[in-house]
Amino acid sequence: MLISHTGRLSRHGEQSWMAKGFVLLIAAIAATSTIALNPGRGLSICVLVFSALIVLLEPRSAFVLIPVSVPFGSVVPLSLGSAAITPTDAMVASLLLAWMLTAGSRPAVRWKAWGVAALALLAVMVLSTSQAISIVSSLREIVKWLELLVLVCLTPVYLRRKSDVIPVLVAAALAATTEALVGIGQSLLHMGPASFQIYGRFLRAYGTFGQPNPLSGYLNLMFAIAVGAWVALRRPMFLMAAGACALGTLLTFSRAGWAAWTVSAAVMLLLRVRPLRSWAGLTGVALLVLGLLLSFSVIPFSPFRRLAASFGITAVNFHHYSHRNFSEVERAAHWLAGVRMFAAHPLLGVGIGNYPEAYGRYHVGAFVDPLGHAHNYFINIAAETGLLGLFAYTLFVTAGFWLAWRSFFHGRSPLSLGVAIGLVGVWVSSTFHNLFDVLYVHEIPALLGLLMGLLIAAVAIDEADAANTTRYHTTDLEPRHPHLSSTRLGATES
Repeated sequence: MLISHTGRLSRHGEQSWMAKGFVLLIAAIAATSTIALNPGRGLSICVLVFSALIVLLEPRSAFVLIPVSVPFGSVVPLSLGSAAITPTDAMVASLLLAWMLTAGSRPAVRWKAWGVAALALLAVMVLSTSQAISIVSSLREIVKWLELLVLVCLTPVYLRRKSDVIPVLVAAALAATTEALVGIGQSLLHMGPASFQIYGRFLRAYGTFGQPNPLSGYLNLMFAIAVGAWVALRRPMFLMAAGACALGTLLTFSRAGWAAWTVSAAVMLLLRVRPLRSWAGLTGVALLVLGLLLSFSVIPFSPFRRLAASFGITAVNFHHYSHRNFSEVERAAHWLAGVRMFAAHPLLGVGIGNYPEAYGRYHVGAFVDPLGHAHNYFINIAAETGLLGLFAYTLFVTAGFWLAWRSFFHGRSPLSLGVAIGLVGVWVSSTFHNLFDVLYVHEIPALLGLLMGLLIAAVAIDEADAANTTRYHTTDLEPRHPHLSSTRLGATES
């Protein structure tokens, strides 16, 4: 025990903290020397080593630091050839090592259906490497999804009390607010490349993500988490974080991001405000009827044509396009290239992470730049891992959404309800956005694994509190001295 009954550090606790302090002091001296010898690369090495050491010495710190390193870790990556190691990579590896060293004294990993679905998806990804052109590209992608699996398994192991979960939510909100403010500042001060200029007056926010669309995807995820945290804890900082994320998304001028935010916010509002739920069914029926009337030309499609064209769904010509509709045509060209890959390799695809490598054989028209992915993750995963991967990913998304949805309706405490409603928003937003882009970049899989781990941890805390309450009431109903009670009863009867 580190804390004695008097509230002071015990001798064992003092020795433990002294040892940790000594290790960090030695690391600081080594870091200073490394930066002095190589300022650029030395800073990256020091950040990686320090983050790994801190997590190894205090594993719970990983869950506070990773929400910060996801948006900002790319500022100090360590490049190794075509790969790059980020602080998130270092911390997840250290967390796994710390757990392995103390696994015997830790609770067992809690496997949920979603974790099994994630494991199945990872297994298919590994299997698809048999078709890969570049094994290095495949390994980079597999590592990202392995980190997701590690975090979703270990988060409930280390976060077992409400007081463990709250700092993670606070760190995530602060990191998202800071990232949003960076993007807002870029847009208002016109600090960015000329290619991000839009409508002649605005500059699209891109933050530390380098592109507006991934930034809007990240901010939408964190908007949902901030709203959920406010539902759970009622702290103004979470409302401020949600507002900053919404404004940041607005200034990315990402139409897919705007649409994903709208759908996600609407679903969370329906969950939170009970009277609105009855309207959800009526709205669904109305949209179904509208779709049928449009399909049979009972009502004209022209009012909706422009909206569909803005997402690259209609009015696409790969040989005749203008500056105005170039991005929509380019997106559609990458969709078609991905579909061609899937048609040519239907079972296992071209290998996970190998869409760019295989793109040259399947590109459309003059669109020869692979851009890294298919701009639709369902098409992307089908192209890279075939029918098996598409099925596994669909199961992964469905199981994740169902776990969040079910946890909301079965939650007992404000904490589990808030985290669940946030995760429902995360799944709605990410799934919708992934229809028009690929959000699994920039360590987002690790963030998703951590958030789902938080949900499982919150549910486990609920279950433990309910079990303790039941045990307490049962104990109160039983006589404190049963042998005395039975003696008195016998004496009365005699």
